[in-house]
Amino acid sequence: MTHPLYSVDGKNKGVTYKTDVLGDLTIIGGASGVISAAASILRDIININRGEEFR
Repeated sequence: MTHPLYSVDGKNKGVTYKTDVLGDLTIIGGASGVISAAASILRDIININRGEEFR
């Protein structure tokens, strides 16, 4: 019950990143489709890797 993804159920999605600067970062999203959610995460990872800034 203490895990950050404990509240994620069949209606929403979640991911936990382990970072060296920010520590553990957990993102929980709404009821989008699994393919669109995965595409958004992949796009964010690619943009971070390219060094793009988020505003």
